[in-house]
Amino acid sequence: MPLRRFDSRRLTAVPPMPDGLRQCPDSDALVMACRHGAAPLSVPWALLETPDADVARRVCLALDGSWELVDASSCGRLAIRAGALLADLASWRPPRPGAYWDAGWAADPSVLSGFVPRRATLVVVQQPLDQRDRAALADLAARARGTPGFRHALRCLVVGPGDMGRATA
Repeated sequence: MPLRRFDSRRLTAVPPMPDGLRQCPDSDALVMACRHGAAPLSVPWALLETPDADVARRVCLALDGSWELVDASSCGRLAIRAGALLADLASWRPPRPGAYWDAGWAADPSVLSGFVPRRATLVVVQQPLDQRDRAALADLAARARGTPGFRHALRCLVVGPGDMGRATA
């Protein structure tokens, strides 16, 4: 049985960009940094940073296929989703370079303990991080680097103060 898009108990979908801007030099660089070493899994964990919540949002929407879904027809959206599900079912194969990722915002990073990605995943956390949050991220990094069950790249993007969870009209 295919899993949900991402662990909604720990991650929240990133809302679309209010200005519609899909990319910028900073988001392009972070997308490349996320994908670096993801397939084959030579870099299982990476901690990235950006001071800008909008850049983080653009990175999530670029990696998770949101822009392609917005642009596609209804048949095209079904094809995108079917392709992602087929890739999940063939998880024994290394992901293609342009494969869709799970990407989400962890409102409470301390709940990331026990998180195991089902596909390459970007987790966005927001400053300030308290001691429990830092401990959870350290545990996640250790498990990603040392657990054979972690077959997918896991990236954590730490965002400076901002508003990752704001809703758009």
